[in-house]
Amino acid sequence: MPHTSGHLGPLKPDLPAERTALAVALRAQFAMLLPMSVREYAKKQALQASTVTRYFNGSVLPSEDFINDLVDEVQLRLRAPQLGQSQELLSLLYAAQDAQSGTWGHAKRLQKQAAALRDRLESLELSRQELLEENRKLRNGQYSASESIRQQLRVAQNRIAELELERTVLLARLNGSATAHQPETQATYGGYWRFYRDSLQAQGWSAQAIATADSVATSVLMRLATPSTITPDHRSGLVIGQPGSGRTTAAVGLIAKAIDAGYRLVIVLGGNQNALRRQVQERLDEALPSLPGEPAIIRLTGADLDYSRLGPRLRALEFEKQRPDQPLNSPENLNGTAVRLLVVKKNAAVLRKLNVDLKAAASFAEVPTLVVDLDTDIAQPGSAVGRHVQNLLHILPNAQHVAYSYSPFVNHLASDGLDFIVEMPRPAEYIGPSTFRDAEQDVSGPATSGESAFVRRVDPRERGLVASMDAFVLTGAMKIHRASQVGEVFARHILFVHGPARLDEQDALRSQVAALWKSANYASTESIARLRELYETDVLPVSQVRSTDVQLPSSFDELVPAIKTALTRIGEDPIAHKLGTGADHLWKIFVSNARSASESASEGLTILHLHHCSGIATMLKLSDIWFGFRPHYTDLVRLYIPMPSRPDHDLYADLSNLWQASEEFRTEIGALTNSISLKTKESATQGDNDTIFPDDKIRE
Repeated sequence: MPHTSGHLGPLKPDLPAERTALAVALRAQFAMLLPMSVREYAKKQALQASTVTRYFNGSVLPSEDFINDLVDEVQLRLRAPQLGQSQELLSLLYAAQDAQSGTWGHAKRLQKQAAALRDRLESLELSRQELLEENRKLRNGQYSASESIRQQLRVAQNRIAELELERTVLLARLNGSATAHQPETQATYGGYWRFYRDSLQAQGWSAQAIATADSVATSVLMRLATPSTITPDHRSGLVIGQPGSGRTTAAVGLIAKAIDAGYRLVIVLGGNQNALRRQVQERLDEALPSLPGEPAIIRLTGADLDYSRLGPRLRALEFEKQRPDQPLNSPENLNGTAVRLLVVKKNAAVLRKLNVDLKAAASFAEVPTLVVDLDTDIAQPGSAVGRHVQNLLHILPNAQHVAYSYSPFVNHLASDGLDFIVEMPRPAEYIGPSTFRDAEQDVSGPATSGESAFVRRVDPRERGLVASMDAFVLTGAMKIHRASQVGEVFARHILFVHGPARLDEQDALRSQVAALWKSANYASTESIARLRELYETDVLPVSQVRSTDVQLPSSFDELVPAIKTALTRIGEDPIAHKLGTGADHLWKIFVSNARSASESASEGLTILHLHHCSGIATMLKLSDIWFGFRPHYTDLVRLYIPMPSRPDHDLYADLSNLWQASEEFRTEIGALTNSISLKTKESATQGDNDTIFPDDKIRE
């Protein structure tokens, strides 16, 4: 039959214009694979030849995966990959789907368009409410000229601090250039790092925070082997940061700099659960898209596609060479070689499939590889997962392995040894264990006691949930009241209700919270009276001693309009089913378990309600979510925990002891790192530049 012959005939003249345009574009892509026939290509993609022929003839609309696979195959064939081809073909596919109403793709797109319109209308309404509120404040003359001068002075002081930090970072780079293992210019100023840095600025990151991420990524990269090294050189390192201090951000910064420096295979171990891996994939896809003029990034995994056996697409792991007579990692080849990016779940079955494919592919001795482990705190040394990770590094002799941890108890210290340890500095405007844990036992009052200021023990049943929701509404109003003073939009405001691990139990808790919210009726006189009491007995006393850079409301009555605005932002349905990224606007209640929540849960988190908590691993992950940046609202954060069920068991005491032990161990690791750094510098001055941190010292 004609459609199975492996050849393409002319397009039908009665084919709709949208389908004709798509078919012509698909054929143009396929023409670049000639002399490969349709039958050969279909077999390579594990598809029926008749199906592929129908796609190219326009009689059947292809899937998005088919289009992406076709473009990937063409990019592998071409020496100079064509950027943007996938998006152009997908746009033609969407146009064809829209022209054929009633298809699944058309219905899905209409749903997205409707959702986008609803979001836009909601955003416009919020903006209108905020403008009305600001106009009311200005009419009442709330802000005097002296307050405006004080605000300008604070801005100037912050800018001076940022410039001082940038100066310190530049001096550190200058002093360390003599012992650097590789030129820093391309890694520091390359296109992918510039794009990522600019995106952080657009998201509102301060110059100080970006400079810190830059400094940490550069410090790690300088300790890795040069991508163009002739002899394969495997190095392994550990980066320890404060919980919630931007571990994933620092890792993305390292990946961007590594691509700019010449690494062409990047494998990210992005969590031991599907949700965590998906969040990491989405973060990387957003932060590091393929850029014109830079090496293309071929993604072998997607948001909804964890790594599976490549099968016919195994050639995706074969790296192209512009100069066949030169090694792949020579500068002549690296500049024109596309990057392969994989974000895989840290799961034994997934890693086994990856290792099988890597073994079946060509040798990776010339492939500069970076393996980033974002799940170090969960993996157990000696476990099946740990063995698969070790096998992965064995298959990749030129792999650089960098693990990130928020806990100094990381099991990586018990592995075969490290070449270096880097400790991330404690960032500004960061709340951590010392914020909540009282170092002395005789402190009292919110001015001196973190526990008194921020920790609230409540009824573990419904009354406790209502108390945390009251705090969520009231602190949201406080953010709106001070937004114009500090120049902050406060795009995110979150109440995190930490529930059990079982999904059905989480759903039940989510329904309970939604029902309690509806019955609370925050527009009622009873609820307003409850919020007034909470303001006068809790929020105001703490803010008076903990927040000295903003003007507080003169009375609760002045805060009432901001409460209405906060309720408008939260909406009638207060429950969020997805946190999104840190850049997404979100004023919601999120019910989940810490083990399945990513770092983005920390963005905007103001109230944490521990409805359920058990196990040290869960408590450590809670720390990663609870601690973090709280600019301009550190006085508003609250931790709601259940009252002790018995006199000898207090959840907050357990958390406090864990934080104290963590801080003490972190101090010991910092002393070890400083000791190693000093010895390394002494060794470098004597001409020994082969190792940054001696293996035997780390293993001790």
